[in-house]
Amino acid sequence: MSFLITAIGIGVSLPLLLILALRENKRASRARIVVLAVMFSVLSVTPLWLYEWLGDLEPNITTACVGAAITLVLSRLALTPIRMQLGLTDELAALEDATIHERVTALSARMRLQTPRVYLLGSASGSLTTLAWAGCLVSPSLVLTDGLLYRLRPDERDAIIAHELGHLANFSLYRLPFTFCAVSLFAVWLSTLCAPLVALCALFALFLATDTILSRRSEISADRYAARAVGHGATARALDKIHAALPRLRRGFNTFWIHTTASHPSVDTRLAALWRDAPALERERIQFDRRFAYSQIIASWTLFSIWVSALTVILVDATNTPVRTWHVVGILTVMLAPLSWRILLHYDSAKLGESTSMFDWRSFFQVVFLLAALVGAGFALSGYIWALWLEFGGGTLLVVMRFVSSRRRLVEQRVGMAMRRHEFERALEFAQQDPLDQTKWPALAHNIALCHAMLGHKDEARERAAAILERWPKFSTAYGLAASLALEDDPHQALDLAEDAFRKFPKFLTAKSIAARACLRLGELDAALRWIERGRTQNPEDGQLTALLAEVSAWERKLANPDGAWARLETAESQAPGDAFVALVRARVAAIDGDRQRFSRELSTATTSVEAAPFAMLHSELDELRNQPLPWTQYPQETVPICGALGS
Repeated sequence: MSFLITAIGIGVSLPLLLILALRENKRASRARIVVLAVMFSVLSVTPLWLYEWLGDLEPNITTACVGAAITLVLSRLALTPIRMQLGLTDELAALEDATIHERVTALSARMRLQTPRVYLLGSASGSLTTLAWAGCLVSPSLVLTDGLLYRLRPDERDAIIAHELGHLANFSLYRLPFTFCAVSLFAVWLSTLCAPLVALCALFALFLATDTILSRRSEISADRYAARAVGHGATARALDKIHAALPRLRRGFNTFWIHTTASHPSVDTRLAALWRDAPALERERIQFDRRFAYSQIIASWTLFSIWVSALTVILVDATNTPVRTWHVVGILTVMLAPLSWRILLHYDSAKLGESTSMFDWRSFFQVVFLLAALVGAGFALSGYIWALWLEFGGGTLLVVMRFVSSRRRLVEQRVGMAMRRHEFERALEFAQQDPLDQTKWPALAHNIALCHAMLGHKDEARERAAAILERWPKFSTAYGLAASLALEDDPHQALDLAEDAFRKFPKFLTAKSIAARACLRLGELDAALRWIERGRTQNPEDGQLTALLAEVSAWERKLANPDGAWARLETAESQAPGDAFVALVRARVAAIDGDRQRFSRELSTATTSVEAAPFAMLHSELDELRNQPLPWTQYPQETVPICGALGS
């Protein structure tokens, strides 16, 4: 029987992994593909081996099959190209920067790694993204976003690259399949002692918790690899900057609990680990909030201890008595507890105005159908035959919804990838493949309007943005596009659109920022200050709002401290390092001051940043800045004293 299970399991999994890996990784080493496919095939049948070995104790076959199947799925994901792991359909563009390739080769040699392929992923927003990924066991690859090239210093960029190489060095890419296989073995053994439903829930609960813990350790380990390769100081600065560039608050209740239970530790926790690893002479270069960091570490271990205790009590009681309602409720609660940080993260994003205001009914129904399938499976395993209908119906409708939405996703992704490569005409060609999609999906219609704006077809872009607002009045992103387009020629209209967006979406931070910029262009400093303070009340760490506050300070000619604007700009730079808008405001403040040397230096930096971030739509403001004589007086000649109203 053991031989039969092994033959069937490997006979199914090995050809499947080989075919998929060979089809998707045509340039990878065939020998490497075969070795990895054999290893993961053996791994996927391990739960079935344990089921056969524990035959006399009557383990549950469903638990063993679920463990084997999901281990196979996770193994297949580990072998897929990195673009597919990121959910992208089109090929990624290879990074052509020779300097970066040399650094990747040197850092790989220092860590004794095969030099990975390096790809570039453009940003899809005005603020360049500062993210990187490592993936694909078959053909190790790195994906770098353009923000790493323009918003970080060379040594800080190298630290991020070394961090991703650290994930290759510490075997992070093997984590998911091996972790699930290990907890599957425990769940198969547990099914000999308690009900199958309890064993299955324990399987997923242990996997989520174990993977979270291992992921946190993996991130800290990769930080150490980076620090030992390029220096602890550079790594600390890089971590600080990329976390500052994320649309997240660094302090507060939500932030504390998100990073206490999330798969990635907070920046302070990571800096604390770097500080402990650093030589004595380098420790002074690593600045972090010690109280915040160590409070999170204590809270993480406390919550983990409570979680383990609760799971242990439930499992011990379930092995000694028949299944009760509180067993099911308790094990489901324990299973979902490791995902609680995602709920807080969504709430935090909504609070900062980062989440869309458009409700996605398709995603909602997919979740409903998935839950129906899972609930049906749970009741069916508990002996309720009627629940098979629920499981079958939910699973069938889930598959149907997947196929219905696949074409939309394909068109949206092709348009989005062309936009990330700044191939706007090609993006419009993809969109024209099915003109009806433009009238059905607001995100696609928005991207088409944005492409026209990038190509200089401003009137066409404005008409399309107005049509989107009329058809989808709850799609907040369209207000940002329409107001940004109006800001170039008609600040009054931009202000009206921003005020309308603010009334409909009080948490839409972009509306407050555009309203403040429009007021500045109209010379209404008091009104601009009110909009800035509204935004800073919502997110006091927003670098662009801090930069706008600095510009208001610069226009006020009766400031007691003439360096107040530049002090605020330094704060803005720390909150949004390398941001194009902040760079532009710095050049504008230098123009207001009339300092020609500083203006020339800041204008050069702003030009580079604005050219790298076309979606920020700052080119017209940059042209205005170039063409005005110094000191700059594009905005009002006379200002009203507002010293008492300015915040620190």
